[in-house]
Amino acid sequence: MATAPIRTRQNKKAEKIPTWEMSQLHPLLPTHVLLYDTESTGPSIYHDHIIQIGVILCRCDANWTKIGKFKSYVFTDRHIHPESMAIHHITPEMLIGQPVLSVVAKELWQWMTDLLKKEQDELKLKIEELHVSLSAHGGYTFDFILLWMEMRRHRLDVCLEFEKVRIVSLFDTLQALKKVLPVVDESSEERKKFSFKLGLLHERVCLTKMDGQAHDAMVDVQALHNILKTTKFINVQKYAVPFKHKFIAWLARQQERQEEQEEKAKEKALEKKERQKSKRKSRPTKRKRKSSRESLATSSSTGDAKNKRNKQQKLNHKKFKGRTYRRKKQTKRRQSS
Repeated sequence: MATAPIRTRQNKKAEKIPTWEMSQLHPLLPTHVLLYDTESTGPSIYHDHIIQIGVILCRCDANWTKIGKFKSYVFTDRHIHPESMAIHHITPEMLIGQPVLSVVAKELWQWMTDLLKKEQDELKLKIEELHVSLSAHGGYTFDFILLWMEMRRHRLDVCLEFEKVRIVSLFDTLQALKKVLPVVDESSEERKKFSFKLGLLHERVCLTKMDGQAHDAMVDVQALHNILKTTKFINVQKYAVPFKHKFIAWLARQQERQEEQEEKAKEKALEKKERQKSKRKSRPTKRKRKSSRESLATSSSTGDAKNKRNKQQKLNHKKFKGRTYRRKKQTKRRQSS
């Protein structure tokens, strides 16, 4: 009789992992990488819109050979949050007269195909054999989902294929560099030096500051390109994930759950503060502390009272002694008589 395999905890965990996370090898290897960064009207992935995009197309080799740059502002009617405006310094006046995202997306894909047509002569490959990996720093939590939501909002489907150019995979540089570069324990004081934020990471790897103002889409992409070039990162295929709409939808759901949990935690913290305030109000008020003069006066009065008590106790003791002495004398006289 063949016995059934025992289901351990490791087996259960392996069954829950999606198939895309387990597959490290793809049928189509990327020949080029499209590094991009976006600036938005706010922190929300679902409600806010893209207002700036910066792109660098480079070869997927050890030197990360740069082929071209693309930068554009994007017009939107959405209100820009003041907190986000303080970070990227993009005002609504700067977006007046700029193209809409649908126009920018078509221009971007046309620019990319023109560059790849020139590349096919140098690499001696057909354009069908050139495959692109879409890459962003922290893409799994923000950039990939935001771009996908904007594409859906404008009813665009240019992400999969445009003039025989295919996007094969998604490559999050933040997750890849965390596995490649050494990390110091979070409890140590040198944690900030080994942070994986783009500006601090550029100082750590390239030993120089970023060229230009941080949180500008083109400056951030250029910094990311410098980091990958200095580290000579080759294993894009190992850390990339096959491009699928289902995968990005799964990422969006995960991010939505995380945002809901954060909101619930904030609500609980506010409720806890309100409860503590109500308890403090219900408690009886403590007596106010006396001033130095009042404390001296009270101490002198208490000292006088203690002295009076001590004197009274001594007098009582003497009286008690006198009574006992008289009684003893009376008893002796009676016995003698």
